Amino acid sequence: AIRAGLLYQPASVSLAGPYTVLDSSVDPTFNDDKNRPVLAQSFAENTSGEVFTVAVNHLKSKGSNCDDIGDSDTGDGQGNCNATRTAAAQALVDWLGTDPTGSDSGNFLIIG
Repeated sequence: AIRAGLLYQPASVSLAGPYTVLDSSVDPTFNDDKNRPVLAQSFAENTSGEVFTVAVNHLKSKGSNCDDIGDSDTGDGQGNCNATRTAAAQALVDWLGTDPTGSDSGNFLIIG
């Protein structure tokens, strides 16, 4: 199974609270039958103490189809499953807006 993960340098940053996961149980518009759940972790920069949250995603690929959920390639250059990826990206932004890790920081980095 494919999962998202984070590698970090403890000499540079420290964990700031627990990790959290975005999946369809958090937001039903996030289709985790097609997208991998998002992993978010907050860190504190060791020198400054500045806190930031990293969210790593693995959204649905363009290669295989989503015909089973009515999200076919429309021929516009976005490939298969574009609506599925778009909905997941919006769910991710909405979720981060709730400060899911309780970091009390508005500094977010979305990677994936």
